Amino acid sequence: MNIKGTILEGNIQVDFKLDTGFGGECLLSYDTFSRIEVEEEEGPTLRLANGSYLGSRSKTLTLKILDKEVKTVCLSNPLITTNLIGELLIRRVNIVIDYKSQEVKDP
Repeated sequence: MNIKGTILEGNIQVDFKLDTGFGGECLLSYDTFSRIEVEEEEGPTLRLANGSYLGSRSKTLTLKILDKEVKTVCLSNPLITTNLIGELLIRRVNIVIDYKSQEVKDP
């Protein structure tokens, strides 16, 4: 399931996949990540679904999702090609996923 959002640093529109299996908050494709002109730091090591590990870079960003603004740390790596919102940010923003009707709701 997807949701549209905006990265306020640079006013970049992003189509995010909602991924309840991703335990973090935000994962950005390297293409999106590299367009954001804010300070970059070393991020944590990511464990992929196939069991392999990947180093990451991080940026602290403000996302606007469902008319809510939230500050979060987004991670990336040159091998990442998808923009994800993970379980932690789904809970923080209070996104309700209705799998039966395939809708994302703001309670």
